[in-house]
Amino acid sequence: MTTRDPSRFGQLLRRLRIAGAFSQEELAERAGLSVRGLSDLERGVHQAPRLETVRLIADALQLSEQQRADLLSAARPQEADDSTASVMRGRPLTALPLPPIRLIGRETEVNTLCDLLGQEEIRLLTLTGSGGTGKTRLALAVAAAVRDRYPDGACFVDLSPLSDPALVMPAIATALGVREAAGESSRETLIRALRDRRLLVVLDNCEHVLGAASDIAAMIASCPRLVILATSREPLHVRAEQAITVTPLALPDRARLLPLDDLGQVAAVALFVERAQAANAGFALTPENAPAIAAICQRLDGLPLAIELAAARVKVLTPDQLQRRLEHPLDLLATTLQDVPLRQRTMRAAIAWSYNLLPRHEQRRVRRLATFAGGFTLAAAEAIVDDPAFDTLDGLSVLTAASLIQRIDAHDAEGSAEPRFGMLATIREFVQEQLAVSDDDHAARRLHLRFFVAFAEEAERHFVRDVDPGWLNALEDEHDNIRAALAWSLTAERGFQDHTLGVRLAGTLWLFWYYHSHLDEGRRWLERAIGLDDMAAARAPLRDRLRALVGFGALAHFHGDDAVALPALEEGMAIGRRVGDPVDLAYALTILGNVAEDAGRYHEAEGFFREANDLFLLIDDSVNVAVTTYHLGVVRFGQEDATAAIRLCQRALDLGRNANDPWTTAMAQAYLGLIYTTTGAYRSAASALSEAHLLYQQMGTTERVAEVIRRFAVLAAALQLPDRALRLFAAADVMSGQIGAAQALPERTVYDRARSQALLAVDDDAAWQASERDRRLNADEIGEEIDALMVVVSSWPAVD
Repeated sequence: MTTRDPSRFGQLLRRLRIAGAFSQEELAERAGLSVRGLSDLERGVHQAPRLETVRLIADALQLSEQQRADLLSAARPQEADDSTASVMRGRPLTALPLPPIRLIGRETEVNTLCDLLGQEEIRLLTLTGSGGTGKTRLALAVAAAVRDRYPDGACFVDLSPLSDPALVMPAIATALGVREAAGESSRETLIRALRDRRLLVVLDNCEHVLGAASDIAAMIASCPRLVILATSREPLHVRAEQAITVTPLALPDRARLLPLDDLGQVAAVALFVERAQAANAGFALTPENAPAIAAICQRLDGLPLAIELAAARVKVLTPDQLQRRLEHPLDLLATTLQDVPLRQRTMRAAIAWSYNLLPRHEQRRVRRLATFAGGFTLAAAEAIVDDPAFDTLDGLSVLTAASLIQRIDAHDAEGSAEPRFGMLATIREFVQEQLAVSDDDHAARRLHLRFFVAFAEEAERHFVRDVDPGWLNALEDEHDNIRAALAWSLTAERGFQDHTLGVRLAGTLWLFWYYHSHLDEGRRWLERAIGLDDMAAARAPLRDRLRALVGFGALAHFHGDDAVALPALEEGMAIGRRVGDPVDLAYALTILGNVAEDAGRYHEAEGFFREANDLFLLIDDSVNVAVTTYHLGVVRFGQEDATAAIRLCQRALDLGRNANDPWTTAMAQAYLGLIYTTTGAYRSAASALSEAHLLYQQMGTTERVAEVIRRFAVLAAALQLPDRALRLFAAADVMSGQIGAAQALPERTVYDRARSQALLAVDDDAAWQASERDRRLNADEIGEEIDALMVVVSSWPAVD
């Protein structure tokens, strides 16, 4: 066996460098090495340069095949003598490509993947994810970070040009410079050549040649020192594989815009800004464009490819203009850069790459799943796919593996974990385009509508008499799907059956919209449902129209628009008496009582509430008996009979507790808190308001939380704490304004009086400043104000 002379390698390297007219600095830069390292090699300091280093130098010097062989022989004579020296011959593409842009926002992922590759048992690590998530760029960064661990180097193999899995082994052999041997398959030749090599191979874009997975598995099994880092939109599904999903970049908070410096550190925003600056050198993140940039990143789901394509548009569009044009992002996200693969020059092409790999029956299934907005459950998927051959769990697993859908965390109505799935917005837009041009669009959307009508009716049964927060939250989870179903069914071109289902769905949901403070949105849907001018709407079943009328009237009333509410409620009451429907008639009477109560017509209101109370007793609806009893107490309070008001509200509270209903319990306690405050029973008031506040927060009803905060403000004013009272009033006003909720009589009179007293007790300028400042109180700050108020109340003498 030939022994190595370090000086021989160094001398040959120096001759070749000088012959190529390179300085040490120039050659080091071209080869990606340090000048010191290159100098050490020429001086014979290193005993055994790595094969990867030799290859980098050979590539940088553009050596002939014979020169490569001579350089390898000088570096490692024993390997040049071996037949496997062919790994170095034929100018192999063993250097890792240098990415054109730096990696942003993936520090945690790089560290995690490097750690995984450091584990001896991990031989095949596959990065999966949808098109445009940056799998290739991440794989290259990881490979560059760990290549020093592999004495025989790292090799990148792009499989995207291939269409036949049988060509994968030859492609790897070509990249490694392994020559075919007579009488051997490419797999056998590769295994023989790599059996003793400590080598990292990056296989990029494996998803369309998954048929080669068995060959890859055989290489891993036969070459114990070989490690493969693969990228694929779908796992390779072999036993040796460790699959890691590459998720989109971190996004800015939807609810609160971060300070500019912090926003610039969010990965998606940082990528947008860097690529925008590459397109327009004068571009910068500013207070003016920050909201639009954050919204763009959100709209694009943090997908690196989509963000890069969008950012390039700042050459001609401002971020505000770009945001407005992203309603249909696939039409905007494209590039003319020639060094970008064809499949990534448009976002549409990147997604089509994955979609076109699916069999036709899977394409039909994923098209139907595109009818969902905001995600879907297993049960929903099964109903909409409507295919006896579709095993829901297996089918969704296939589409998840293909990176066309993704798992979303969720909970069912009982609060237990339930699998939930969804599509990224750009993927959904592409698949919806495919659905629209298929012959399956109408059938799929009608199945979607029918499913959510049934779902809403099932949910309603769980909160119409006993407010179950779990089912209300389940409806909230499906609100985007409900919006999509209503939008489709209530458009003019729909047929009678679809219109009817849309009216039925809207009428079923009005209590949900009320409980969850979607007053304005619910009102608009119900207005569309009852305002359809065509014959289809007129022929809708009377009970469905009745419920939609009552719901519209209720939400318009709670929105402070009684002029619009009254005609709808009166028509609903007439239909209810005509069809003999005690439930919706009782609701119509209750809301009519609310309208009269808020207008100060207490005698009229009492008549409506008593009739409604009798109907609810007739149908054994104890929860709504509690509601009407509560309102009778409010009427008494309006008539300045605090004793009777307390008695009736206490009765409503007892009924609510006996029915285990948090809504009526909270409602009665909130009003008792107000009455107790006006009678000087401050400790009882604070106790009642605290329970009401907690219950409403748990139910997620913003309107009622705001009302309780306003009553805490009344209590603060009564305790001669004007600054605190004004801060709480201001915070409640902001919350009410966000949902469009109106304040009602008779409590409005109490609020106005307490606010006036507080303003008189402080300097006008100070009061204005406090009000403006505290309109920005967050939930924690409001809680701190209430806690401080409770401390004061606890030391107050008990006079109850």
